[in-house]
Amino acid sequence: FWKLDWFASACFVPGAMLRRVFLAASLYWNGAAEELVQGFPLFQWSDSGCDTGYHHCGTLEFCGDGDTVFGYRMPGVTECSIATAPMIRVAPGRRYQMTFKNMVPDTISNIHVHGSHISGVTNGDDPDRLAGSGECLKYNWDFRADHMGGTLWYHPHFHTETTKQASGGAFGLFIVDEVPGLTYDAGVKAWLSNELYLVAVKVGTLKLANGKAHDEIGMVQGEWYRLRIAFVDPNGHRSDVQIGDAADVCEIHAVAHDGVWRNKVPALESKSVYSLTGSSRIDVAIRCSAAGQVPVYLGTVGVEMLHIASLAVAAGATTAATPFVNGGQWTPPRPPYLQDLRSEMATGTYEVSMNGHSVNGVAWDHHVPLHTIEYGSVQEWTLRTTSGHPFHMHIYRVQVVSGCTDHEVGEWYDTISSKGICVVRFPAVNFGDRVVFHCHVLPHEDAGAMAWLEVKNSPAADDEHVEPYQCMANSDTSTTGVNVDDGSTTSHGDDSTTGESVATTSSADGGSTTSSHDQVSVTSAIGERTTIPTTSAAKGRRWAGGLVPLVTFAGATMAAGSRA
Repeated sequence: FWKLDWFASACFVPGAMLRRVFLAASLYWNGAAEELVQGFPLFQWSDSGCDTGYHHCGTLEFCGDGDTVFGYRMPGVTECSIATAPMIRVAPGRRYQMTFKNMVPDTISNIHVHGSHISGVTNGDDPDRLAGSGECLKYNWDFRADHMGGTLWYHPHFHTETTKQASGGAFGLFIVDEVPGLTYDAGVKAWLSNELYLVAVKVGTLKLANGKAHDEIGMVQGEWYRLRIAFVDPNGHRSDVQIGDAADVCEIHAVAHDGVWRNKVPALESKSVYSLTGSSRIDVAIRCSAAGQVPVYLGTVGVEMLHIASLAVAAGATTAATPFVNGGQWTPPRPPYLQDLRSEMATGTYEVSMNGHSVNGVAWDHHVPLHTIEYGSVQEWTLRTTSGHPFHMHIYRVQVVSGCTDHEVGEWYDTISSKGICVVRFPAVNFGDRVVFHCHVLPHEDAGAMAWLEVKNSPAADDEHVEPYQCMANSDTSTTGVNVDDGSTTSHGDDSTTGESVATTSSADGGSTTSSHDQVSVTSAIGERTTIPTTSAAKGRRWAGGLVPLVTFAGATMAAGSRA
């Protein structure tokens, strides 16, 4: 552990808090045997025992200490995967039923598949559905046969506590495979199977690569790879990912943004630096010509860059893999909902401006939509203030039409953050009803910078809403695999899974603090504080299981909400 102690001092952050994150991030090494993909446990779907109409089913457990450490694991695994959650893979044209099991004491949570084009109501990707400690939620994910293959991610989306849980390590890669049956050039097909992964994480001053202070990613000299890059920062703002010190060491071409193929693949220009928002993903084609260590940095170019990973390039046999077709670009197949809209006539327009606690001056209210549109319409939205307040919309991705200096005109994204005004378009098709959009600076989202869009005349959802249900005894929720030593008082319960005594924490003063009548003060896992007006924090929250109980965590009390 000497490396952890050294890193804690080097980061100038509270050592106890940092050690807790690092210890938890490495705990999966001691757990049950799992199939690993470049260090990430691969989520195991079952093809039997599923509800009628579903091809695959499985269970994902939400774990942690209920304070500053959170993560996910599969059943039978005793340790909690923090910042190295199971990698979930799905295929277009298949129906999946995921049981989300909340194992964390005194905690409410859920799961959101960021970048997915699936239903946002009933048992789909609805952030208003919540599971309390010891409860389960069934999510029905119906991936259309034409769902674009790409790099997504998942994380909690419980309003007022998203920052806390994501900052504690609760996030993971979510991969949608390519649409079956599509014909690719033989070299491209070989290249698509050469996958590598880089999840760059920034939480306060802490920076990680694939859950480690420094990761090493193996490559064969002269071989083309598809490198899927995801950047996670709960504070949402842009950072730079830089690969290599010299531009001629590796060829690096962008091929997809936020899980959507570029219009032409690959990008003609080879770049070593990519600027990403705290929820963005980019896929690149990469080939390194010389053996040796190629550094990977995270930070701000010209200000501060931290060496978080290395590409370990070694001599070896190469294949015919290439991202080019006959040495040039190719046009990837696109589903109808991602066709070019720049020459289409927009049938609806809207403007969005966000701040740290509202959208268009209105704080989050799950009862009342901020805007209403027609199903089937082509929407043109003008986005303002996205440089400090990245815009993210569930279900629908948006195409950049004009402006947006930090994005490429004509390309599709699910998160927009740019200097100046951005004009984007999207078609309101396939799904509708209720579409959430918000600032992806998570403390802002928690403080009320979130809204929803009502899509009128949407097709009816084809599954029946299932409420959360008790799926374990209260004593089964535990902090198994997470050691906590921060000076707080503890009470002990029995973990029926391991038979060990399990600690749950409370603050040393016996509760939480409220700063005034009209706001509460929140301390996230990274020790940063923000204030949440009670008009948004204490507002009635929809929770299918009934009343939302009083939620207390380090430095804050969230007042109970009411059932919708």
